[in-house]
Amino acid sequence: MLIKHFFIIFLMLSSGMKAETFISQPGYVLNSIQTAAVSGFFHEKDPAEKATLYPAHETLKGKETYVWASFFNSHSNAELMHLLNRWKIRTLFLSVTAETDRAKLKEFQKMAASRKIDLHYLIGENSYVTSDHGFEDLLVLLNEAESLGFKGVHLDIEPHTFDDYEEETELYVKRQISLFEKAAEWSSFRNIKLSASVPMHLPAEVAASLYLHRVTAYIMAYDYLSLETKILKTRQIRSILKNRYRWVFHLEDFSGIKELADAEKTLRVHHIKAFSYYDLSQMENFGR
Repeated sequence: MLIKHFFIIFLMLSSGMKAETFISQPGYVLNSIQTAAVSGFFHEKDPAEKATLYPAHETLKGKETYVWASFFNSHSNAELMHLLNRWKIRTLFLSVTAETDRAKLKEFQKMAASRKIDLHYLIGENSYVTSDHGFEDLLVLLNEAESLGFKGVHLDIEPHTFDDYEEETELYVKRQISLFEKAAEWSSFRNIKLSASVPMHLPAEVAASLYLHRVTAYIMAYDYLSLETKILKTRQIRSILKNRYRWVFHLEDFSGIKELADAEKTLRVHHIKAFSYYDLSQMENFGR
């Protein structure tokens, strides 16, 4: 019966009749499924609507992003995958907490694997550099990342946010280097990738340690500075890190896809070619 309806639909389409007119024809009654099929067959999205629903992400080159546990926990796996697919994300740094539904996480991991999206365990905790023994606490989460089957670990440890950082920079640099060295040894032994978020003013000694231990640095290039100033400000650490870094955009710094794409184009002129976006929650309504 449905085939018959679609044959009639084809004839009506050829004559230019609209779906609403067709469905309302006297004596022609469709059930809800057939009505939806007819409407979908005839309906064509307005170009403006298409642009809103499917922005031109093909112009962007970044394939990585972050998602914190609060956003992961409050959205369905289908919603999360829709965002990742829309942005063509290939690596996701995912925060896991005690509140994270382990069954949901396991299903999400399966969905990501089927779409060839790598999941890295995101650890954001500044307290690991408040003492000389921070690695002992970090090791607990590193082992959890391994037990949960993550392909990588991403560290977001920011001592530069401490009130006494300016006075105690040397101490924090020493602790940070020690932490990265031990984490790199742990990850290398287990063949787990290791990366870390770093500020634009990262001390050169820390950058050198990251490069030496093959830790990919993610330069968090967002604040009120112009793009040109950011390029100059990061020149030293980029020269130390060589090709072992990513430039991370804070999406809220941009009005939409075009402005972000233009920034990427400018960076490529300066031989900065690997990009990441912060974060998945900002992607949800970006540019709308």
